[in-house]
Amino acid sequence: MRRDGFTLVEVMVAVALIGAVVAVMGPVMTSSFESGNAVTDESRALDEIRVAVARIDKELRSAQCISVPSAGGSGSSLTFDTLAGTGGAYSVTYRVAAGALERVEGGSTESVATGLVATGDEFTHGANPGQRASVAIHLQVRFASDHSPRAVSTVIAGRNAWDAC
Repeated sequence: MRRDGFTLVEVMVAVALIGAVVAVMGPVMTSSFESGNAVTDESRALDEIRVAVARIDKELRSAQCISVPSAGGSGSSLTFDTLAGTGGAYSVTYRVAAGALERVEGGSTESVATGLVATGDEFTHGANPGQRASVAIHLQVRFASDHSPRAVSTVIAGRNAWDAC
């Protein structure tokens, strides 16, 4: 006797097996996609901060003077006069406000990084007599509302002698 096709029982067993596999693998796949999105968001936030710190570094290394914070002080903003790339001096301020790192120049405000937690001491102006002045940047980044913030820090040493503005 020759059989073409499947019986109803065979089809039902196959559908039940496929359903069981989907029920088990569905949450695993969803979880892996969510984890991938979280990693992408963290990477984007770190890239924003890296680019922002590189920009601060470029402008700060060409600074003539730092007015905020004062030598030996710290705060949530950094203001200095710089000659970086324009041929003339200009004043720029970086500040942490409302969860973002903002750059202010000539009345124009630009958000350069987001996801930050304000601590009040993001910028520290280190000035020791007889040594090169430096600015330490300490940022707290919160990648997700259910995670504690991570610290991102760097120190920028000045090429020029920074005076008070």
